[in-house]
Amino acid sequence: MVVPATAVEVRSLDLVTRSAAATADVGAALVHGLRRGDIVLLTGGIGSGKTVFAKGVARGLGIEETVVSPSFLLHGIYRGRLTLNHFDFYRLNDPAEASELGIEEAAESGLTLIEWGDRFPGLIEPPFLEIHFELGGGPDDRGLTFRFVGDEWWQRLPRLFAA
Repeated sequence: MVVPATAVEVRSLDLVTRSAAATADVGAALVHGLRRGDIVLLTGGIGSGKTVFAKGVARGLGIEETVVSPSFLLHGIYRGRLTLNHFDFYRLNDPAEASELGIEEAAESGLTLIEWGDRFPGLIEPPFLEIHFELGGGPDDRGLTFRFVGDEWWQRLPRLFAA
């Protein structure tokens, strides 16, 4: 059964992973529904799983280079099936600094992940996917909340989570 777009509105989806490997696996699986130009904001506290997830995305894109937290680099570029642009806003002080990083230009070249992407609300224009990471009840548990911002994301949900 096909549900018309006007009949369904998905604003968010929650997942729980029980290990770092499972968090990375979600990232690797998600790339099958992502495409060039997509921007994914990764939000949550220190140690909540953002970089682990990014490593999984890189694996899903066939990137063999080790993905590291871009906190000191601000922008890591990795080549795979798609170019992965991995940004980090943690050490930035204002939106002007983030704007100078060339995020829009980078997004045109591949898939863009932005850690601490919620530091400057309104800087990234929709459509984008925001994934919020939280520490869970167990030592390796992570709660992931996927928030879909922009009209096109609901159509892509089945493909995003098919794997």
